[in-house]
Amino acid sequence: MTIEPSDIKDRICDYLEGTMEAAARNAFEQELSQNPAWQQEMNKQKDFLTFLHSLTGKITLSVAEIKDKVQAVIEKTEDYEEIVDATFFELGKSTTMTSHIWFKKPDCYRTDGDSAATGPITVIMKDGIMLSWLADKRQVRKLILSQEYRERSNFNFPDSLKAMAENKSSRILGTEYLQGRPVLHVQFSEQVPGLGEMNTHHWMDKETWMPIRTEYYNVKGELVNRREVRELRLNQGLPDSLFELDLPEGVTIEEENSQVLNLPQDITLTEAADRLNQAPYILAGQNYKIKHQWIEVNEGKGALLSMYSLLGEQNPLLIVTQEPVPHTNLPPNASRSPVELEFDGRKATGGLIKIELAGVKYMLDWQDNGYYYSCGGQLQKDELLKIPGKLTQCSVRN
Repeated sequence: MTIEPSDIKDRICDYLEGTMEAAARNAFEQELSQNPAWQQEMNKQKDFLTFLHSLTGKITLSVAEIKDKVQAVIEKTEDYEEIVDATFFELGKSTTMTSHIWFKKPDCYRTDGDSAATGPITVIMKDGIMLSWLADKRQVRKLILSQEYRERSNFNFPDSLKAMAENKSSRILGTEYLQGRPVLHVQFSEQVPGLGEMNTHHWMDKETWMPIRTEYYNVKGELVNRREVRELRLNQGLPDSLFELDLPEGVTIEEENSQVLNLPQDITLTEAADRLNQAPYILAGQNYKIKHQWIEVNEGKGALLSMYSLLGEQNPLLIVTQEPVPHTNLPPNASRSPVELEFDGRKATGGLIKIELAGVKYMLDWQDNGYYYSCGGQLQKDELLKIPGKLTQCSVRN
């Protein structure tokens, strides 16, 4: 359920609320049965509606009343500033990245951070443009935000709650206090067939629904990720100048060849084959939960991104990309070490990048027959170097 007007979302809301007339309902059900994307959106709406009913404590709220409630929550926050620690846990060790974030309505956003992969980085989004300033490399990257990206990445927290509630059951565990604020403690549970359930614990500001702390647990009950707001300031009247990029002398923004940033879209392998003009390469294995997404880069061309997760784990074990255009996902100032590898029964030369950030240890990239490939994730170097040789072309095309 989103606030932006959308014909299909409004029809789904009317259908769920039971306000459609019989003829319209029958016609909608026929369309729904033939459109998997609508069915998926229907399930998301059901999950979110169930969660919002439990959140408000009123079972009898209509869809329209729920929309009004969400809108009222959104309108309470004109701007915010927060300092956030994002921590990844693995084998008793933890890695934390701290970000300083600002947001001002309607669409001004800024984050300052620092990581081993990028060095100091500032990202500013404003007026449909995203600028990324890499201080160590003295480079500014410009991306144009697609209309869909601007509509759906509006940094209103009910949107993140909807994603968190997807395919999960939820329950309110009560009111607690964090950072001196009254917060609602919510638990989301996702069933993993044959293994149990994964849980996400979420603490949200009681008035604004802003997240204060979120913890992700695997099916073994082990904490694997935590996002915690250390400082939060609301409605300060942030100046517009904060969202202007103040560059050192001699550094300019390269305006030519600016790419359009699109949201990733779920995709089938058959659809991906049509867009890639070749059958995709996949990693066979029955113990993986696999999600394929398409990210359009420019002029109808894009990349297939495949995420492989072990059942019962929150974070992807491995991410594989393949595209007919040069890589767009490699850290811009990373040091690449040349490596020999095997791919599709042939020897190839690639580049290995050490990342060591948020569960990604290394990235590996290579080219073959006019296509660009990469893989990376939680695997150690020796394991990752074997992945290209394990990828096989699927049989979706003749």
